[in-house]
Amino acid sequence: VAEKKQIYFAAKRADDTAHSFIAFAAIPGDAPAVIPMPDGWFLAACTTNIRTYNFVMGRKLALFGSNSGANAFLASCPSTGFILVDLATGALSASALPANSDMVIGNAVGSFNDFLYATNLNGTGLNRLASSVFVLDGADFSTLRLDVPGGLAGFQAPSTIPLLDALVATAQKRAVGDSGFVFFDLAKGEARQFALPDGFTTATLAGFFPATRKLVARAVAADRRTSFLVYDIATGVAIAVPNPEGVASLAGRVGAAASPRLLAVNANSNTISAVAFDADGKQVGVVTLRLP
Repeated sequence: VAEKKQIYFAAKRADDTAHSFIAFAAIPGDAPAVIPMPDGWFLAACTTNIRTYNFVMGRKLALFGSNSGANAFLASCPSTGFILVDLATGALSASALPANSDMVIGNAVGSFNDFLYATNLNGTGLNRLASSVFVLDGADFSTLRLDVPGGLAGFQAPSTIPLLDALVATAQKRAVGDSGFVFFDLAKGEARQFALPDGFTTATLAGFFPATRKLVARAVAADRRTSFLVYDIATGVAIAVPNPEGVASLAGRVGAAASPRLLAVNANSNTISAVAFDADGKQVGVVTLRLP
């Protein structure tokens, strides 16, 4: 904690009944101080890496917290809220999630624009889907839970769109991408589904274009041919872009998954390009789409 000229170390009692920070003075001479966790709170310590997140606006550090002192290693470590360290005073506080939340610390965790997010994506489960996003807002340190819209089984790990304070994730009912996407607006506190247009079976995210507020996806039709879908962020409505004559698939052969090497996104020029294939799997050129 720079303002206090102290270095904090996480500590626990030998019997695991309490966690705390031990504050050592950066300048020798002062005795170390024990700073206990808020009543009923522990660090989420069942992970090999206790991560900290810096909130510039609120001048605090955030760590994942728990109401349990369990510390046996888990691939997805349960957490019930956040421990906050005031950078000016060194004081600790806690911010709890809404009741019945099931957040875990795993791969689907991150921070941007003074938001810290995680999901209930279980790293050890056979069905690798999450159904909720949990958010700590660094402006006022309130917490938020956003569930997937009704009818969806869940989503995979989300991608960030910092310009819009948003996350976007591939949505699923029975198969990956068969329900389009879920758009999580963290600033507005809402989750919306971006559904597939008729005639398409699955889609994968290809890119985001901030100048026109568009998402582009590579979509697979019922006949296994692929083309671009362009989603308007404001409405969630998609437009299917017809392929040029002789092109049956983009960024991969018909029936094959898209290859990132065959797809190029240029947000500055508002274009997306993909290697084009015909129905026989032969490369026939490059298709470039300029976003309106």
